Amino acid sequence: MSAILSGLLAGCLGLLAMVAVAAPDVRVVGLFSDRQVFINPRGMYTTVGAINGLPVPFLVDTGASSVAMNSDQARRPGIDFRVDGERVSVVTASGNMPAWRVMPDSVKLGDIEVKNVLGVVIDGAEPGTTLLGMSFLNRLDISNDGQLMTLRLKYWLIECVYRHLSLPVAGAFMPGLVKSL
Repeated sequence: MSAILSGLLAGCLGLLAMVAVAAPDVRVVGLFSDRQVFINPRGMYTTVGAINGLPVPFLVDTGASSVAMNSDQARRPGIDFRVDGERVSVVTASGNMPAWRVMPDSVKLGDIEVKNVLGVVIDGAEPGTTLLGMSFLNRLDISNDGQLMTLRLKYWLIECVYRHLSLPVAGAFMPGLVKSL
């Protein structure tokens, strides 16, 4: 029996090490690893999340390479794009636009929070709603049945194992890992 428990513990610790390497900036901050987003009457998937801890309406956009917002939307969560951003040009449906590459401290959707997500700020009024693009979405599994999009953290099972594993036991075997998570 103790050999089975030892094997299980070793396996769990191996999974924990994989999470630490594979997704150091992604975590579940509540009980749920997924977010369901229903299609709106205009045929788009909209939801509310947060940037740097402040509520933000999002348009889920798998065609956008990063989280994209206009200059007013960036100011609200304290993104000083002209000081901290890097000047770039982005291609939008309206053509090439001047923008700033930024790195918000966090982007959160439901209980899923991602640190250091690549974003762009486009000076002006567009996009009208902040785009939740692939710099956030690529860390999730996305399923869509036509009316409902489910966004699920890729490493949720591993995080569940971590949360239910006794930290003193894990700390004895891998103290650096427990501190980093």
